[in-house]
Formats: sequence, structure tokens, C-alpha cells
Amino acid sequence: MSHRRRGGRAHRDCPIGRGGEAAGKVLGAGLTRELTFLKFMQALEQVSALRTIAQRIKLLRLRQDLFRRDVEILSQKLVERSISLADWERSMALAIKDLHVTSAVIAKGGDWAAMTQADWGRVGAEIKKEYRYLHKFAESIADKVARGEDLTTALHARAKLYGESAAMDTFSRVLLAEAGVPLGELPAWPGDFECNGRCGCSWSPPELTEQGWEITWTLDPAKEHCLGCEQAAFDWSPFVIPFAEG
Repeated sequence: MSHRRRGGRAHRDCPIGRGGEAAGKVLGAGLTRELTFLKFMQALEQVSALRTIAQRIKLLRLRQDLFRRDVEILSQKLVERSISLADWERSMALAIKDLHVTSAVIAKGGDWAAMTQADWGRVGAEIKKEYRYLHKFAESIADKVARGEDLTTALHARAKLYGESAAMDTFSRVLLAEAGVPLGELPAWPGDFECNGRCGCSWSPPELTEQGWEITWTLDPAKEHCLGCEQAAFDWSPFVIPFAEG
């Protein structure tokens, strides 16, 4: 296939609730994670009919903010040695799982029942990939501790990256698949370039035209951008996926 470029509801039995509870215990007496996550889930249930893409993205940004807040708390506790590295990795894994699953549900308009088997498969694949990255990160932390290095700056900065790009990636994959866009035809995903997703770039909602699908690489105006993302925005404005012949 050739390309042309031109100029549901929250449920007490869902795995997310269990993850939030377990991670909340690690966070300590304040249980900040449980409280913020519960608040988010209540909001998601109240807006279970997210009719516009703008509404969904706004809620996704809120979800990312909550994730970054959770990561800050966990990272600080690890720096203070009030939790072990193993506890930190387990809690981060739960937070990452929560983030990806809720991002996918937001992409489906907040409707848990709308999630298909294929959607869960996409989410599961992304979560497994992030788990591998997380474990390598934990190993690098262990090496730094063994060498007596300070963890503060590197730990806080790198840990937050999981919320910068991963949630948007999962959100985009589910949203575009729901629209019928062949995901394998897209040339790149947020996080593929040197910024690793810190630019906050994303694929725009697709438009169906007579020629095929049109989708645009969109820059976040509130952030600075790497050269790769700037070039992508220039090249793929829009990116066109023609209909298959016949």
C-alpha cells in the first residue's frame, strides 16, 4: 500500500481498583494514590459518554497529572529509603497498568463495555512493553545505589516519562483502531523519536476522505519539541493512508 504526503463504568472487581488499593498501601498513611485514583474513577463514571475527542483528551491529561503525582510520591519514598526498591517497582508497575487501562477506556468514550478483545490485547501488549522498561530502570537504580550515587534528579525525571508518552500512545492506538484506521500503516508513534515522548506529540483524530484516511502529527504548543517531532509535523500534515485497491 502506498502513502501520500501533503504540505462503561468503574467496577469494584476490575483489576484497576485492586491495583490502586495495593499501591495505596505502599504510599503510606496518607493513601494519596487511593484517594486521587478514586476521585478519577468517580469522574470517569460521571462522564461515561465522552462525545468529543477534545473531552477525551482533557480527561486523559487529568489522568496523566494524577499518574505523575503518584510517581513523585513513590520516587520520593524510594529516595528517602522508606520503601524498598522491590516495593517501588511493584507499585510503579501497578500505576503503569492503571494508566494504560484507563487511557484506553477514555479513548472509548469512558465506556468500559465498549472495550473489545482486540482493545484489551493492544493494552496488554503496551503494558508488557512498559514492564520491561521499568525492570531495566529498576536494575539501573540498583547499580546507582551500589555505587553510592544520588538518585534524586535522575529518578524523578525518568520515572515521570512513563506518563508523558505511554498513556497518549495507548489512547491513540485504541482511538484510531475504533475509527478503523489500519495502525500498521502509520509511519511512527509518539515516543519513537529522540524526545521519547516528552514533546507531548500525538496523532490527530483521523478524517475519512474520498482518498482515504488523513491523520496529522500534532505538536503540543505548550512544550518544546525535538527535531524528529518537528520534522514529523512538517512531513505528516496530513499523512494519508489510501484505501486498498479493489
